[in-house]
Formats: sequence, structure tokens, C-alpha cells
Amino acid sequence: VVLVDGALTHIFVYLMGGRKGFSQTMKAVSYSMTPQLLFGWIPFLMIITLLWTIIIDFLGIRQLQEISTARAIVAIILPTIIAIIFLGSIYFES
Repeated sequence: VVLVDGALTHIFVYLMGGRKGFSQTMKAVSYSMTPQLLFGWIPFLMIITLLWTIIIDFLGIRQLQEISTARAIVAIILPTIIAIIFLGSIYFES
């Protein structure tokens, strides 16, 4: 899960101008996924941990890749939207 998320996020980070390397993106993604992996299975905490994961991911990408706030937001939001569309199409297709 973390590797796939990191690879997908890094594609968009690279497109947004992040040139500090895949390892920096993986660091940010790994740290940001911690709340989701620890507490995401609890029903009422799922939304809170998802939002917290996105916030930590955004801050980590912005700092470690040294890109602007707007570029970091786009680099995080676009893969999230693509994942939601992909999972939604799988869910509604069956």
C-alpha cells in the first residue's frame, strides 16, 4: 500500500517540480500513512485519520521536496482524486 501510494504520489510530485528524489517522497508518504495504518480500521476515526494522513503528506512533500504550497497541494490531491475515481469505478462496476 505504501509503496504504490509513494510511487503514484512521486509521479505527480515530479510533474509539479519536486526533484529531491523518490526516497524523499517515500519518507513523506511513509510518515503520513502511519495514522491511517494504526487507526484507520476504527469506524468513526477513519475519516479523521484519512484527513490527518493527507495533511501530513502535504506538509512532508512540501518540506522534503522543497516545492511551493500550491504545487504540493496539487501533487497530493490529484492522485487522491484518481484513486477515488478508480476505486469508485471498480465498486460500481460489480
